[in-house]
Amino acid sequence: MEGQRQRLPRGSAPVLTRITAAAAVSAYAATFAWAYGAHVAPYYAFWGLDSRAIPSPFLALSVMLAVAPALWLPRGIGRPSLLLFLVQYLVLFVPGCFVLYQTSAPVLAPAASARLLLVMFAGLTVMQAFYLLPTVALPRPAIPPRAYTALFSSLTAGLMLYVLSQYGSNFAITDFRGIYAVRQALAERMGGGPVLAGQYAIMWLSGFCLPAAMAFGLQTRRLPLLIAAAAGYVALYGIAGNKLTLLAIVFIPALHCWARWAARAAVPAFAAGITLLLAAPAALPALRLEPLGRWFVAVVHQRIFSIPSLLIAQYHGFFEGHPLTYFSHIRGIHLVVPFPFGMDLSRTVGLHYYGELVGSNANFWAGDGLAGFGMPGVILMSLACGLLFWAFDSVARGLKPGFVMAAAGFAAASFANIPLPTLVLSGGFGLLLLALWLLPREGMYASLWQTAAAGDPPLAHGTAGRGQR
Repeated sequence: MEGQRQRLPRGSAPVLTRITAAAAVSAYAATFAWAYGAHVAPYYAFWGLDSRAIPSPFLALSVMLAVAPALWLPRGIGRPSLLLFLVQYLVLFVPGCFVLYQTSAPVLAPAASARLLLVMFAGLTVMQAFYLLPTVALPRPAIPPRAYTALFSSLTAGLMLYVLSQYGSNFAITDFRGIYAVRQALAERMGGGPVLAGQYAIMWLSGFCLPAAMAFGLQTRRLPLLIAAAAGYVALYGIAGNKLTLLAIVFIPALHCWARWAARAAVPAFAAGITLLLAAPAALPALRLEPLGRWFVAVVHQRIFSIPSLLIAQYHGFFEGHPLTYFSHIRGIHLVVPFPFGMDLSRTVGLHYYGELVGSNANFWAGDGLAGFGMPGVILMSLACGLLFWAFDSVARGLKPGFVMAAAGFAAASFANIPLPTLVLSGGFGLLLLALWLLPREGMYASLWQTAAAGDPPLAHGTAGRGQR
């Protein structure tokens, strides 16, 4: 009736949400396909990112596989692992639907690429199936807020002091072209000391301590804490030459805003954001920023969105003709299962394809699954990842999504490029799970938890059938 508010029929809102998500993913896939052909293949064919026509039947299959998972994704930020899943889906799998057919190092037959994509699609489905499982309310120890703060502050300060005292002389501010000299200098300096301790200190700071501090500062609006965390990232960038440590100053606040303001349309908003990133080079000439184009393409199009898919093809091709590791590449397992190569897996694969010691660190589908057990290993590692997602969702149950997403932001940014054991152990994600489990509900931490009046949507309450699927 005129003057009365029209309501959608019951059940139409979820359908509309999924259609919107599928449309956003379709637009993203089309934009990636265009950007890859226009900005990546012409300049990085020497790296193996070549351009070839994809036969029509295989192209149709790729489009269907790329869009289909969006039809049964969770509709909102009901569970924080959605951030990690979206990285696996949109940053690795969707580009792979096009890149795997076009690589030149190695060249995969279209049928072989299609088989690999179908296995990856099955792996995604296994990971998504865990969203059908309800999270559990874990018993949490009662730690006084002051004691918790003292523990976290001591760990962060201790690690930073160690890094600065051992490697501070390596600090140099340079552009992204000069970071390789910084990395080489750090590797030479670590060669004369405790390498493992230095690596863990840098990775725990960048993957756990600083993003957790920044997330707390964002959620509670503590500007001095944000400035301190940003300064820590600048210090790590100058010492280790890792691009992500500098970019974290931007993408961690962006993830916080996404979780707070786009919660009801999380998937379309995420897909729209990375679509704009890929389309940005088209606007640079009009903004008189064309000189930034090559740098932007190198960081965003080539490194973030194309290299992870190339590594899937390279690990698949390499282990078609070399012995599988059966997880002996994982520290500890190598004591029981002999490792079949003379150097670490990343450099072994890099040497095979480029003739020099190139570090080819890859996502768990490649670095763990394909390396360990071939294509069945992709399914096995997807099962392990699904369990990790469920544990993360259970530990974060009841916390505000803006805080959790920001705290996991660096882990999410690394997710498409490192094996799962590395993410959990040296990458700091295991420490994040422990910190969230121990997080007090009182004092200065009370605002991190959901309340009846909170504007954020709840994280992982109830069963998967209501608000979490």
